[in-house]
Amino acid sequence: MIILLCGIYAIVAFVQGSMLIRKKYWREFWICSVLLVVAFMLNLMQALNIKIPSPMIGVHYVVNDLLQLNY
Repeated sequence: MIILLCGIYAIVAFVQGSMLIRKKYWREFWICSVLLVVAFMLNLMQALNIKIPSPMIGVHYVVNDLLQLNY
């Protein structure tokens, strides 16, 4: 499963990266690369059965503690 995941992400990175480099879209290339790496890491953690923390914990902290928007 992990080898398949790595292969698919490598193919997507090669196709998207080569297209963006050929057109010289450097900013888009770096943004796409960062998003692809984040997505790969989350998928890899899920494939390895590592518990991924809920983003709602961070949202709850920002809304309640930092912004003081308690309902």
